[in-house]
Amino acid sequence: MQELFIAKNNKDDVQVYLQVPPTVPSFDCCPIIKVEYIVEVTFESSGSINSNIDAAVPIIIGTIPALRSASRGDAPSPSTSHATAPPLELEDPPAYSVGNSAMEAVLPPTYEESVNGVDGTTIDKDSIEVSVSRE
Repeated sequence: MQELFIAKNNKDDVQVYLQVPPTVPSFDCCPIIKVEYIVEVTFESSGSINSNIDAAVPIIIGTIPALRSASRGDAPSPSTSHATAPPLELEDPPAYSVGNSAMEAVLPPTYEESVNGVDGTTIDKDSIEVSVSRE
């Protein structure tokens, strides 16, 4: 909380610096996901009817830092860095079997199954309409 005093019948400009931790930038380009930030400010005043004046100010957080916090000299050079992890060894994926029952369950029916029905389904042949186009 930052306190300041403004004398009666005077005005003053105040700059407050907010330290923003690493966070995702503001985002309002998608109807599903929206990321927005709001700074809530409370002014306590003895001269107003209600002694507090509240304001919510939207702010935009971008992806480019305004000030560089670390200089290039702080980073280790590539020649002095050493690998600390063992090399990554990848295994082959498991073999797929041709007669996989899970895959057969999601396959579409054959032409004969769709025309004649499957497992006791019956077709109402009275409501079938056949149309032949002649050109």
